[in-house]
Formats: sequence, C-alpha cells, structure tokens
Amino acid sequence: MANKRNLKKAVKAVCGNIAGECIIARNLIPGIDADKMNKTVIDIADLQYQTIANVSFSFDKGKKAFENAHDYKVAATNISAKPTQSSPPTSIKALKKSWLR
Repeated sequence: MANKRNLKKAVKAVCGNIAGECIIARNLIPGIDADKMNKTVIDIADLQYQTIANVSFSFDKGKKAFENAHDYKVAATNISAKPTQSSPPTSIKALKKSWLR
C-alpha cells in the first residue's frame, strides 16, 4: 500500500464485501443459520474496527511539551516508526485467515 489512507480504504472494502456476501447468503440460501451469520457480520465489523485502529495512532503531545522543535520531531518520528500493536493483515488471504480465528 502506498499510504495509510489507501490501506484503510482497502480494509473497509474487503470487510464490507465479505459482510455483504454473508448478508446475501443469509437472506437467499435456505437452511443457513441466521444467528451465526449475524454473529459473523458483527465479527467482521469488529475485525475492521480493530484493523483500522492498528493502522492509526495518535501522538498526544504538542510542540509546547518539548524544549525545542527538534526534540518534538524526534519523538514524533520515533512513535510513528513503532507499531503499537500487531500489524494488520497485508493480503486478502491473511485477512480471511485472521477472520476465521
């Protein structure tokens, strides 16, 4: 991915498509357990939320909290270089695998 915005859009698109397929299957295929499908759609939404949260971060300190601009820039660079949680899935296959856990 070129940037975080594109990654977030891709995650939302994949999760939306999977959830949509589940809803279509629930409504059109006889014999499917609707409660399990509803839980699956909620799990997909949760996966999307957690993945987007893993991609995003916030640096809660402003420039005034540091002695000079250089210290602020170093701190902001260091926090953005370190992911706070595990990395999000990088492919559809990995996304599906994490979704099935």
